[in-house]
Amino acid sequence: MLSRAEARQWGERALRAIALGALAIMLWQSLRPANDTAAPSVRSDAVGSGKLAEWSRLPVAPREIQLRPNSVPGAVEREWLRALAGAGSRVSWNGNLPATMIAIDPIASPSSGALISVAGPRASATVLRDDIGVIDTLELQRGGTSASVPTSAGTFTADISGSIASANLDDSLTLRRVLVIGTAGWESKFVVAGLE
Repeated sequence: MLSRAEARQWGERALRAIALGALAIMLWQSLRPANDTAAPSVRSDAVGSGKLAEWSRLPVAPREIQLRPNSVPGAVEREWLRALAGAGSRVSWNGNLPATMIAIDPIASPSSGALISVAGPRASATVLRDDIGVIDTLELQRGGTSASVPTSAGTFTADISGSIASANLDDSLTLRRVLVIGTAGWESKFVVAGLE
């Protein structure tokens, strides 16, 4: 009959053997090549949260996701696709997406404001928005148009046939430090006084 100390010793050895066996199995599973039980390739023309959620709920990440969207996916959809790519899916997309552009320039006047220039496919309906809401609806003539807005800060977006372009116009009067190097005299004194 085994003593209590000998029984404990045999029990510890058995548990160590089980732990080493489990570690060996996990190492073997992580090093072996992936089998062909992965989900098949996925092709889609639309990138919506419903499709993305469906692909995310699959037991195994799709091997390849090929997209042919008719408009640029939004920020949430792009981040979701990036997460699927991080899970092992190869994400690719191509198609005839409309080329869009938005540029914002401050207007040099006492009332301030901004000039928004938008470019895209000819005769496309464009919806201009800012941080508050819709500013105006424009139709692009000869591939582009522009509009003046009274505000001069914030994020402006242009929705051109489902593709969204955005740009920020920051305040141009940002105060910074200035170093004046000059000889001690009345010229340097008046330059510093003018800058203050």
